Amino acid sequence: MKRILGGALSVVLMSAVWTSNASAATEAQKLTAILNGLAHLDKVQCATAGANFGSWATAVCGGGYSDAFTGMAVFAMQTQKAKWPAAQAATYALDVTNGINYLLSVASKSTVSKNSNNVNICPGGAASCTAIYWSACTYSTYCTGFVAPEIDTYALQQGIGTVATATGPLAGLTWTQIAQGITNAYAAAQATVVNGHSNGGWRYYIPSGGDADMSTAQWGAIASGYNESVGAVTPANVKPALSTYLAYDIDTATNAACYEGSAGCGIGPSNSENGAWLVSNAWAGGNLSTAGPIAFLNTNWKVAPNGEWYGNMGHTYAMWSTYKGLEASIGLNDTTHITNLNSACGAPNNLPGSGICNWWEDYNDYLVNSQTSTDAATNKFWPGYNAESGWQDPMSTAVDISILGAVALPNTITQGPPPVSVPAVSKWGLVGLGIMLLTFAAMKLRAPRTV
Repeated sequence: MKRILGGALSVVLMSAVWTSNASAATEAQKLTAILNGLAHLDKVQCATAGANFGSWATAVCGGGYSDAFTGMAVFAMQTQKAKWPAAQAATYALDVTNGINYLLSVASKSTVSKNSNNVNICPGGAASCTAIYWSACTYSTYCTGFVAPEIDTYALQQGIGTVATATGPLAGLTWTQIAQGITNAYAAAQATVVNGHSNGGWRYYIPSGGDADMSTAQWGAIASGYNESVGAVTPANVKPALSTYLAYDIDTATNAACYEGSAGCGIGPSNSENGAWLVSNAWAGGNLSTAGPIAFLNTNWKVAPNGEWYGNMGHTYAMWSTYKGLEASIGLNDTTHITNLNSACGAPNNLPGSGICNWWEDYNDYLVNSQTSTDAATNKFWPGYNAESGWQDPMSTAVDISILGAVALPNTITQGPPPVSVPAVSKWGLVGLGIMLLTFAAMKLRAPRTV
């Protein structure tokens, strides 16, 4: 039972728990880390003419996981557009465009009509409809889950009713039609036959389904939620079925979310599953109690990465899953639910720029202090966790930029405005931000990319 984008993983056990001895991350430090990460993503994007041009992968050009890595990399770059240094703005904008064009060129299409419960899932009750998905990373549920948020984010910038591309498999489709095709693929693949843990979730492949686990179920919720933000319609049966699955997936002994099943969990519970459960529950309507999964995350906040499934700080998949789950359920400002923090935030004269010590600033503290790897152009980045082949750089760098940059989920997932706003920056934090932006604007243009 893999919980990765694909490929075998080595298991590395880590007994030590990371604890920060540094000061809480300032706004200037966060910005520096984000700008370094963006420059690194620019550096490692494929610039070689051909089918892989504009992509990100496990190698500069033509490596594995290219659709998922490209989706997350472009998402990180675009959502941090307000922070782009003036000297790099045109280059980064071209990176985004090239990444989007690559994704549009490698999409897959098929025709669907019903889910495994023989329920028509096509808009307006049509006899059939188009399913759109990505599968270069092998597991199309994961791949598409990373592509959809960026496609929809880009669509909102371009105009959701405009035609996305004139060439390739999606030629002539508008952004909303592409989003609807993605939703159709997930709706057709949802496991809705009542047979225990399968009911209402997703497994590794769309548009065909039939089984489910919590690591994959979140991608149906995230992708469909983002799709709704650009006008796609989710079939009425999907969210109630997902809520049924989420209720079953709570471990009766611990009240935490499981990988699959509710009696003893089998695998887990882990931070990854509980973050995934929280964001899925939010999109499904927030009808179930979040107390158990949040309490599990608090208790296990300091668990170090071990193997491919467990841990938190430094575990790319766990941090991204947990970030989305907590943002959707308690927000970035919350100080009451996650109190088992790693950092020294809150000690005398040790506050972050936001002035708030909480789970999100704890993540920021870790990310600022762990960005120590350097590429050939001296840009710092995060290499990821070495037992997660599908979650290493550039995926890890894109995820960590997005966390530091306080990427907001659309209200179609949170069911309204986010629980709280992004923490306000103090006047000294604003001064630091201004200084850092001026510094990066004055830097020389990036070194030419090598391939």
